[in-house]
Amino acid sequence: MYFNGRVVCDACLVFEEACVRDQVTFNVVIDGLAGLKRGESLLVFREMLEAGLRPTDLTFVSVMSSCSCADVGHQVHGVAIKTGYEEYTLVSNSMMSMYSSFDDLVAARKVFESLEEKDLVTWNTMISGYNQARLGECVMLVYKRFHRVGVKPMSLLSEVF
Repeated sequence: MYFNGRVVCDACLVFEEACVRDQVTFNVVIDGLAGLKRGESLLVFREMLEAGLRPTDLTFVSVMSSCSCADVGHQVHGVAIKTGYEEYTLVSNSMMSMYSSFDDLVAARKVFESLEEKDLVTWNTMISGYNQARLGECVMLVYKRFHRVGVKPMSLLSEVF
């Protein structure tokens, strides 16, 4: 409610005074702050870890959208590995998007290649990262591989190519 109304101070106050600060309450605050592009979501994430609470896949999706520098992104990636979330497609897609936003397409590609199962979002995220970096040849290589493995593109994507 508070995050939807963008009353961040009130939301954080409610969180600080909450009797129960569990995985759910931490995730609500992290997601709310991340959705408003507030870097404090990373501080709350650290506080969650220090409280001994295990992040969820959705925690990582929210936190990765808040990473504004590669060093922090690599640290969050490390936590994802330690907690076993690296192989979750949703988390890996967020990692790829995060690394692409830092223009670290080598790291994005490593995450892409490490996934045994790639969904449509995975392929589109890799294509989008290369496209944003204006690497048209890489876009085409991934797109051709995408077709070879039998993934059906969205109608919009197939119209572009």
